[in-house]
Amino acid sequence: MSARDVQSHPVGENKSGGVFGAIRNTFGLGENVTSAEKVVSERVETVTTSTSASAASKETTDEWRKAEAETVRAEQAAAKAEVLASKVDTINAQAAEAAKLKAEAERKLRDTQGRISDLDGQAESKQAEAADLERQLQAARAAAAQAERRRAVILEEASKSSAPAADLKAEADKLDAESEAAHKKAIDLQKRIDALRTSKPAQQAAEREEEAARLRAQVGSLQRELTAEERVAAEKQQAADTAMRAASDKIREADEIAKVYWAARDLSKELEAHAKELAKEAAEAAKEAERKRAAVDKLDDRADGAERAAEEALQRKAELEREAQALLGSKASAEDRAAQLEREAAARRAQAGKHEEIAVSKRTEAERVVIPVVPDSDLARRAEEARRAADAAAAKKDGLDSDVERLQKLKLEAEAASQDKLSSVTTYRDEALALKQKEEEHWARAKEHGDAARGISNEETKRRLQAVGSGGTTAQHSEVEHQKVTATSNRGRVESSESGQREEITTTNLADTVPSKPKGTSAGRVDLPVKETTEQYRKEEKAKQESTIKQ
Repeated sequence: MSARDVQSHPVGENKSGGVFGAIRNTFGLGENVTSAEKVVSERVETVTTSTSASAASKETTDEWRKAEAETVRAEQAAAKAEVLASKVDTINAQAAEAAKLKAEAERKLRDTQGRISDLDGQAESKQAEAADLERQLQAARAAAAQAERRRAVILEEASKSSAPAADLKAEADKLDAESEAAHKKAIDLQKRIDALRTSKPAQQAAEREEEAARLRAQVGSLQRELTAEERVAAEKQQAADTAMRAASDKIREADEIAKVYWAARDLSKELEAHAKELAKEAAEAAKEAERKRAAVDKLDDRADGAERAAEEALQRKAELEREAQALLGSKASAEDRAAQLEREAAARRAQAGKHEEIAVSKRTEAERVVIPVVPDSDLARRAEEARRAADAAAAKKDGLDSDVERLQKLKLEAEAASQDKLSSVTTYRDEALALKQKEEEHWARAKEHGDAARGISNEETKRRLQAVGSGGTTAQHSEVEHQKVTATSNRGRVESSESGQREEITTTNLADTVPSKPKGTSAGRVDLPVKETTEQYRKEEKAKQESTIKQ
């Protein structure tokens, strides 16, 4: 059973601190750790406290204490060895992980170096391709430039032939422009006429007439509202007077009738307040009527002003109509001028056509000159793409170089970590072997003390049997005989053990070795095997320890 298996089981209530608390206790660092002598004292204490005056001698008890102390030390050494074994397993796993990481780094390093070689080849091929495309582009441009120069000579001759045609066309265009200007002038005059007839003053005149009619209607409506509000104000004033009279009557009734004094007094106050409110509303209604009367007067003034503005607008409209008639005459003159200019422009264009025919023949000759098509854009694009691909490959190679450095560093770190872990494993393994050796020594000493205690106990038994004599009861004789048989059997097992043979594990209870201890009682937790080998003794104690941890 390894230390990892032991740690996975729950620890009893008396082992505080959890799994790590148990480990600290094993190494003697925990709060609940007791020395071997204290453990033995606790285990054997029940023997000395529960026996009668015929208890085992101090020498026997000391031997048992020493045997138990060696057992506890052996258990502690075994626990420490298990912890170290667990550490060795953990470090071995970490070393394996470091080795795995190193192998992975080496694999990635090889892959990265292969990719770098591929990228070098790609960059060189792309650079060569870009240089070849640039040479092709230069040759195509030279051939195209030569053909373009020949074509330029022919076109220059064509332009010299078409110079008179250009002059005539320019003159015709000028006449067309003048004709177009005359047409535009006629159109502008028509627009001005339409604008005069639909001008703002004319529209304002109509709008002012409509506004005057609307204001008159509004004045009538306001006068009707004013009359209604004056009537409402008079009614409210009358209601206020009535309420005041009712309040006075209630006050008199309140003074005359003592029983209903407070009720009438309150009602009179309410009526008085209501009367004041009505009077206030009446005053406000009167003020509102006064404001509306002033507004009506203002609207009357505005209506008069609107009528005067309408008359002025009608006069302005008549003046604009006369101006429009004058512009109609100017429009007819402009249209006649435009027609004359169009005829002159047509004559000029006919003359320009003759000269243009000569220029067309020259241009046709120039078009027959074959200019090699230079795939500038395609070749330049392909060269640029090749150059970019080469740069990208170089940049990618730089990135892979940094990856190579990182992987080499990671490989070295993993190798160093693996070496460090392996050295730690060696150290812990040596410590574990030393603890195992100490454990074997403690088990051997525990067996020696147990055998010594057993021998002393047998001697004490003999002496007590001699002291008792033959006057004991039948039960005592039977017990003595049983003990003799047990002692003889145990001695035989001791001899067999010393000869190197492995025998079946037997345990000797302290109750059987102390004659004064009554049957059916326990002699404490001291239950040491006496007649087995050291290996069997260690296995049994380890089984006890595992059983305690599982509980």
